[in-house]
Amino acid sequence: MSKPITLTHCGKLGDFLYCLPIASWIYKTTGRKIHWVLPHTFEPFNHIDPLLASLPFTEQLTLVNHPIYLHGHGGQPYKFNPADYGVQVDEYYNLGFRGYPDKFVTAYCAEEYGFGWDRDYTLEFGDVEPSDKAIRTEQWEVAEKAPHAEPYTIPMDLYALGRLLKAAKERWTWYSGPAALMFLARMPFNLVYEPAHPPRRIYLPEEYFGGKLITPVLYIRKPKPTT
Repeated sequence: MSKPITLTHCGKLGDFLYCLPIASWIYKTTGRKIHWVLPHTFEPFNHIDPLLASLPFTEQLTLVNHPIYLHGHGGQPYKFNPADYGVQVDEYYNLGFRGYPDKFVTAYCAEEYGFGWDRDYTLEFGDVEPSDKAIRTEQWEVAEKAPHAEPYTIPMDLYALGRLLKAAKERWTWYSGPAALMFLARMPFNLVYEPAHPPRRIYLPEEYFGGKLITPVLYIRKPKPTT
């Protein structure tokens, strides 16, 4: 049996999720599964095991104490050696951001090592019972645009979140990790964004996955009242 390839990542949740099509490509082209090594210092990674365990290309998950600094492009520093945290691996690659992406983030991360990525990839969440609920992320900006929607409880295991969102009749999200999750699962959703957010061609290009299913909703911050 081939030994797994170890992939590390130290960005935010959405940045990490965009690497799943790369892992799928590795598995389809080499037959080798993935040993994920992620930092538990970023809270959502403490709830990602059920999601990764559902993927056919996952061998195992190891969480380590690598520090994450959430600034600039994703988490920094973007490279770390699992051996520094007592995790001995034969072959590893870090799929974090080496700089600010100038193309779709999956392609940007893949090109550093000459990897491809699976353009047919879809996050699967099994069969669910449809509900009449409108579900939203927790940001107050989203609440302003969708006051009728119900926020989900956080933290939540990310596979359970995917099933909750899949069942919902209506989905609302900020420009964040859940947007990436729904994008890769090809779910239609309303994306609340503001002009300062990165261009959608970097994170949510229409030609890939569920891009054409996205309804953009512009959020303009009101100026603070003067006294």
